[in-house]
Amino acid sequence: MTVLVTRPAPQGQALCQMLDLTDIPTLYQPLITILPGAELDQLATMLTSADIVIAVSQHAIEHSQNVLSAHNQAWPKKTYLAIGQKTAHSLSTVAEQKVNYPETSDSEHFLLLPELQHIDGKKVLILRGNGGRELIKQALEEHGAIVSYCETYQRAPQEIECQQLVASWQQNSVDTIVVTSGEQLQLLMEQLPSVEHSWITQQYLVVPSSRIAQLANQFGFNKVEISQSASNQDITTALQSIYRTRK
Repeated sequence: MTVLVTRPAPQGQALCQMLDLTDIPTLYQPLITILPGAELDQLATMLTSADIVIAVSQHAIEHSQNVLSAHNQAWPKKTYLAIGQKTAHSLSTVAEQKVNYPETSDSEHFLLLPELQHIDGKKVLILRGNGGRELIKQALEEHGAIVSYCETYQRAPQEIECQQLVASWQQNSVDTIVVTSGEQLQLLMEQLPSVEHSWITQQYLVVPSSRIAQLANQFGFNKVEISQSASNQDITTALQSIYRTRK
């Protein structure tokens, strides 16, 4: 068993290190590079005017914190929410405030948080990357919230030499692939030569949500494992389970 990890750095590299410690061999090939966002210069002003601040990922926290630290600015006292536990922990650490999050790390469960049930007239700021799902914004606006985005980071597709890489993956006995977003999966299948689709869809695929699993099924994957969340620990647990089953 060799696991191909595609999530961006630094989380992708950290996942490889965790798996190496459990004697699961890995190959690392990120499909996306994370860059600073185009609206970071507006972050401090937008934070000040918001009632509720939502962070969608650890990347949003890292790039926001870098800018605030560079200008010797602190996170203001606000209601802070995060999509997942790891993001909530990161935000709580830098903001030094309580951050609530749903037990299941997806938009649908996030919208059930008590802080989002009576938000008519509230100003909500979402810290995110370029693009992404509109579900949270649309749902909050339907309940009367005034929602703004701050692009704190950018996801830039990383072009890869797929034909050479696929040969290397096969030579290294890759039989399991970790994909942590629908965008990554889309990029992988778009860049991969169509002649290799039949090979890659026969491999195990580990994803963090049922939404990405459904997309994988549409591409032809039929051995899809859903981890408890997108955290490296939960992904590692899922991979260890697969590994034990195949031994």
